[in-house]
Amino acid sequence: METNEPNIIDVLLKTQSYIIFISGLDISSSLVNPNVNNIVKELENDFKNYCVVLDFMQLGFNDDMSKINDRIKDINNMSNKMVIVKCQNFNTKLLNYSPNIHIHINIKSKALNNEELYRLYSDVIKSNETITKYINIKSETTLQDVVNETFDYIINQISIKVYTK
Repeated sequence: METNEPNIIDVLLKTQSYIIFISGLDISSSLVNPNVNNIVKELENDFKNYCVVLDFMQLGFNDDMSKINDRIKDINNMSNKMVIVKCQNFNTKLLNYSPNIHIHINIKSKALNNEELYRLYSDVIKSNETITKYINIKSETTLQDVVNETFDYIINQISIKVYTK
């Protein structure tokens, strides 16, 4: 017998939006196959009826974050949604919104193959105050491994929020 009971995401979104930042460099490399775009695409499929994805991967480390602020505000004014925002980095000093979750896809220096870029990347990540979860990418890590870990983390955090009021 099929029931129409709400799931945990329905319960959460009944009263509020839920903002998820996913950050990390999106580089094309055989050493870095679970990249941010692929991971978010899979999550969008998993949460298809609940989420809106905002793609700001084109923004650099120190770019203006007002576009992100404006889009989140627009979505929040329309309805309660799960908002997944992807970007290389979120300069928290320039954002008007704190995420409920900020997952950073962490890439090791040998995968970047560019020491100067890795130093800049490391400094930016260290200064980011909103990261709640790091997911480390290793050469043997598959896209499905990262998607599963990310999905499980999101559901766990939503459960904590819903059941501990």
